Amino acid sequence: MIKAVFFDIDDTIYSHRTKSIPMSTLESLKKLRENNIKIFVSTGRLPWAVNMTDVINGVFFDGYIYMNGQLCTLDNKIVFKNPINKDDINNLYRYVKENSIPCIFGEEKDMYINIKSPFIKNALDNVDIPMPPVQPLERILENDLFQIIPYANSSQLKDILELMPNCESSRWYEKSLDINPKGGTKALGIEKIMESLNLTIKNAIAFGDSYNDIDMLEKVKIGVAMGNSNKDVKNAADIITDDIDNDGVYNALTKLKLI
Repeated sequence: MIKAVFFDIDDTIYSHRTKSIPMSTLESLKKLRENNIKIFVSTGRLPWAVNMTDVINGVFFDGYIYMNGQLCTLDNKIVFKNPINKDDINNLYRYVKENSIPCIFGEEKDMYINIKSPFIKNALDNVDIPMPPVQPLERILENDLFQIIPYANSSQLKDILELMPNCESSRWYEKSLDINPKGGTKALGIEKIMESLNLTIKNAIAFGDSYNDIDMLEKVKIGVAMGNSNKDVKNAADIITDDIDNDGVYNALTKLKLI
């Protein structure tokens, strides 16, 4: 029996064309809660990039999976944290400093950059996230990091991954990578939240549209790809619904008889 539904944010529940959550999606979320089905966000975004924007539009969610599964909350309490290996951070620090590579760094509460870059601005503008503050690079040696997003050429990105053997990457923007601890995925985040509810991942379904959603779509009971997803995401899903702006969430939940 389905007890929880997990939603990616960008172009899954939040439309970047209309800059809003579709009314049919808002109604769907309300009906799920009325039917005693818990609702969760499962995003690659950092907490700062959710809290500093209007993408949630005041909707109450039972919990959040941030940074592709590295930080998970349930009822406003952290149930799982998965910081990046310190040796990997030290290796990255030296390389980024020597090559002046702009990066986004994600801590438990804060998000910052080391260098202002038009590539970062363009990427964040595409997902309606404001530019985070610049901080000294040395800060990454002091506090736990859960996600790093370097903006570099393909050769440099390859070098960075080789310097961080305890990490893996996923892509949502052509000139960057989301770098997270190896094995730390949205699927793992769902498992941790479901364990906290004394349930399994097979009591959950998930909606997504991008590469970093593939693992959770494959692991849950039913994975739903939005109609605006790319081919690889659709191939990983059990169901392909309509585009976000054509009532994709509502239509899938209705078909599954969850609302």
